[in-house]
Parts: sequence; C-alpha cells; structure tokens
Amino acid sequence: LCDGHPGLAHSFTTIPNSVSLKGVDLSTDLRSELDLPSETRMLVTVSRLDPVKGLETAILAIEDLLKFRTDCRLVIVGSSDPGNAETVAYEKELGQLVDDRDLRSHVHFLGFRRDALGIIRDADVVLMPSRDFHGPKGRRSEGFGRVIVEAMALGTPVVAAAVGGIPEIVVDGEFGVLVPPENAVAMAEAVRTLLDDTRQSLALARE
Repeated sequence: LCDGHPGLAHSFTTIPNSVSLKGVDLSTDLRSELDLPSETRMLVTVSRLDPVKGLETAILAIEDLLKFRTDCRLVIVGSSDPGNAETVAYEKELGQLVDDRDLRSHVHFLGFRRDALGIIRDADVVLMPSRDFHGPKGRRSEGFGRVIVEAMALGTPVVAAAVGGIPEIVVDGEFGVLVPPENAVAMAEAVRTLLDDTRQSLALARE
C-alpha cells in the first residue's frame, strides 16, 4: 500500500512481534543432557526443518569453525512435518550432509523440544541461517525470525543471514551479527569472533 502511495508512509508505524518469558521454565542443561564437557561452546538453531531455513549453511559453518577450535557443537532443534514430503526429504538431506562431512560427533539433531527457550538460553550463540528458497510453490523467504527475538530476550547473541525480514529485527553489530545468506564461511567467522571475544559477545547479549 505504501509503495503505491508514498505519501502514506509517515502514517504507519511497524510494531514487531514480542515474546513473553513469564512462567517459562529455563532450567535446561543441554551439556549435561548430551554428556558434553561444561566448557563446550553450543551453537543452536531452532526451527522447523524446511529448506527455507538454510540449515545446511549452519552445518557447513560448524565444519569450517572446527578448523580453528574443536570445542564447538551444533545443536539443531526442530523437526520436519510428516505430512509434507518436501520437509521430510530435507531432513534426510541434512542427515546425509552430516554423515558425508563426518560431523556426527559435532552435530546433534534434537527434534521438537518443548524446552526450546531453555536451550536458547543455554546456548553460546543462536544461528539463523535462513535463505531465499525457490521451490515447487515459488519463492519463499524468512518473514519474521521469532527465534531471534527470543534469543534477544534471553540474552543470547545471534548470528543471522541478512535475508527476508531478518534485517528489520537485527541491527548488525548492535543486536546481533548479520552475514550474507548461504555463506557458511562468513557465518563461521562471525561465530568465531563472538566466541573469541567475550566482551563483544556479552555486549551483543545485553543490547
């Protein structure tokens, strides 16, 4: 509407979705659950397993990150839709990618979790590797990254792809770090910087 009537733009204010943490149990201890050392650095994605989420970028990013530090694990929270053949096939593709790259000891598929917020709070960095996806139903992209808002509310730094509606939520260098979509090396470098620079990580988490 505003694109067709530029004079109306000043009449509208966009109010992003918010999240409430009231009464939410955040006591998850993922490292103990996965039998990992307490010093393990946890990178977490939370989403349905759908091609638009670009999760292969996160998998390739952890592969690149492991060249520099071996204390990292990628935790993928979410599942495919049994009634959607595209997402079921995508889940299998992700598992095959992990096997092909010999990353089973560093990538954990947890499926659907009711304690996803606790996992986000327990993470060192939340990843949002979404992408523009051109499939049988046309072009799709990330509309609103709710997980990003949840991570902000919980004080967990975010590294996200600059695609779809994500740049409307994440101000690069203030509320998180934006990287080009489908660029695993850039995502790994951003994560590495946050893990190596505790002060920057804490500053982003406090924003």
